[in-house]
Amino acid sequence: MASKLSQGDSLEETRQSLSAAAQALVGVQGEISSLTATELEGLENKRSSASGESELGSLAPLLEHARLHLSNNKGEECPVCGQAVNRIELLKKVETELSTLKSYRDLVEQISEQSRKWGDIWKRFVSSVKQAVTALSLEVIEDLPNVPQSPPGTDILFLPQISEKEFCTTLLVVRPTVILNWCNETTEATLAVINARIDGLPDVKSVGELRTFADAVRVLSDCRESVLSNQHTRDSATELLAFLENVHDAIRTSRQDVAQQILDEIAEKVAHYYDVIHPESDEREVTRGPKLKVQRHGGGTAFLRGEFGQKSVSDPKWVYSDGHLDTVGICVFLALRRYRAKDEKDARLMILDDVVLSVDLGHARRLIHLLRDEFKDHQLLIFTHNGLFARWCLGLMSGLKKLDVVGWTLEGGPRISDYCSCIDRLRKRMEDAPPKEIAMNLMWMMDEWLAESRFVFSLSVPAKLGEEYTLTEIWEPFGKVMRDFSKQFGDELIGVSQLMDSLRDLPRIRNSLAAHENDFAQEFPRKTIAEIAQSAITLIESLYCLKCHTFASPIPNRHQPQLMTCRCEALRYIKPAKPPKESKDGQEAQIAAEPQPNKPR
Repeated sequence: MASKLSQGDSLEETRQSLSAAAQALVGVQGEISSLTATELEGLENKRSSASGESELGSLAPLLEHARLHLSNNKGEECPVCGQAVNRIELLKKVETELSTLKSYRDLVEQISEQSRKWGDIWKRFVSSVKQAVTALSLEVIEDLPNVPQSPPGTDILFLPQISEKEFCTTLLVVRPTVILNWCNETTEATLAVINARIDGLPDVKSVGELRTFADAVRVLSDCRESVLSNQHTRDSATELLAFLENVHDAIRTSRQDVAQQILDEIAEKVAHYYDVIHPESDEREVTRGPKLKVQRHGGGTAFLRGEFGQKSVSDPKWVYSDGHLDTVGICVFLALRRYRAKDEKDARLMILDDVVLSVDLGHARRLIHLLRDEFKDHQLLIFTHNGLFARWCLGLMSGLKKLDVVGWTLEGGPRISDYCSCIDRLRKRMEDAPPKEIAMNLMWMMDEWLAESRFVFSLSVPAKLGEEYTLTEIWEPFGKVMRDFSKQFGDELIGVSQLMDSLRDLPRIRNSLAAHENDFAQEFPRKTIAEIAQSAITLIESLYCLKCHTFASPIPNRHQPQLMTCRCEALRYIKPAKPPKESKDGQEAQIAAEPQPNKPR
């Protein structure tokens, strides 16, 4: 207030500017009220009707023809065309058409006169609006609250060089009623803001404040009865407010009850889905499915509660790992999707994009089972950069159409091709690709294949965030297990042992050729890289069945294997029986049965 009072003359200039703008708007508001939109629209409708009834374009030739007929009032034959004419009928027709033409011209003149009147008032309206915009320090009048946007098509009306014909045409196209309503609403809203702005300006002199106070006292005295009446109204309104608050509380409680019922249903699904991915029977799992709880006060916020070691946890982030938290998020999403799918009009379409970035791959397999069993009625679009997860999806979810997104641009969108397995992709590169490209595809294939072998053969590798293992970190434990299998299975796995020896340079290939752009990258000739790639493919085909897409897994376990077989038994290796031991009396022990070795089919 003090800063405004200290402005002195500028404060008065602002007041004067606002007052002048208000007066201009009030003046133009009176002129606008004199306009009648229906009159102009009625004239235009009559003009259009007259134009439709009389083909004005043909009046000139007709009247000229008639003039030539009538100029020679002798005889009943046309001096132009030579045809017989009836002068009396022709005169009547000419008079009728002339009357129509005169009415049309009168209507056009009336429209032009009304349009000029509108144009003059419009110019003063635009001028007063610009004055108000300047006084209020605005860019455009639409910046004010409650001021509607100008009707579509009126932009040309604001041009300073607009002609009368253009103004009239635009006015009739947009419709005078629309423009008149917009002018009235704009004027009223602008006047309200200006008046409020003027009322908010403080007086510079204290005399003005005293006068204002005296006026307020006088008004209060004059309106005493009204004030008392308003007090009674306020008391009634207070009682009504208390009643409405009770109704509001009842509605809020009911809404929270309904929300809790819905969330209970969703939470039940969340817990079920979570238990599928993290089964309670697994002794390594100490977390349980989360619960959703609605806060009964305030805005009715829903909170997520966890469970760790049979103890309730207020915030799962305290004890859940990133992988488990991601699983919680996925389960909540799937539960919401399942709930919305109850709607008969629901599309039942679900798009999953890289949902296993931080979810352990062991849990990812259970997620695939969950999607397969719980969302059979949905169309699924699953995008992933994880080749192993993609291969699991293909093996565990029948009926999937397999596609590769080989690239995309903002202009052209994605480029789609048929799905190609990492082995097939490597075989194609081996035909004509340079050694570096062959090696890169070789590493991608081995990364994907070794990642799954870690689970099948229970490889001893340290836990890593995101399971981002290097080839060396898995290759060495894998080689150790394969050498152990070769010792136990003998000739059955001698080929695997030889292949492991031929692939001993795999880590060095990754470091020198496929992983870096170095000058010594051509250290490995193309023939050598192709031979190593073929050995890697042969190794995979010896341990991984391309028919059923499963490994030749050790049975009953890795430490005491008696048999290694895939699901369809196309790959089957039998551990040979131990040689017979000599008894104390020098006799050989008898072998009950001798197994028949089975090579890869």
